[in-house]
Amino acid sequence: MSTKNEWQKLRARYSSNAKYSKRRVLSNKNDLEDFANWLVDQGAEILLNPCQHESLRFYLNNEFGIVWDKGTGNLLAHDMGMAYEESKR
Repeated sequence: MSTKNEWQKLRARYSSNAKYSKRRVLSNKNDLEDFANWLVDQGAEILLNPCQHESLRFYLNNEFGIVWDKGTGNLLAHDMGMAYEESKR
């Protein structure tokens, strides 16, 4: 999936620009380490040296996921974040 298509799919999940700008991969930033461990359990490879402004970088099923410092992320990160939150219930 191209970056443009990922952005369009992610943007379509939110009903307004304000909601889109407030999107977060995790409801609690303190869950990042637990989320990373959960990703490993799902078969993801965590990359040890994220780039500037990245909190987490991972590969899963030949796709690349990023969680940025401010808590947002790309489509894969958001999809996995939703699955992680569901698994905690």
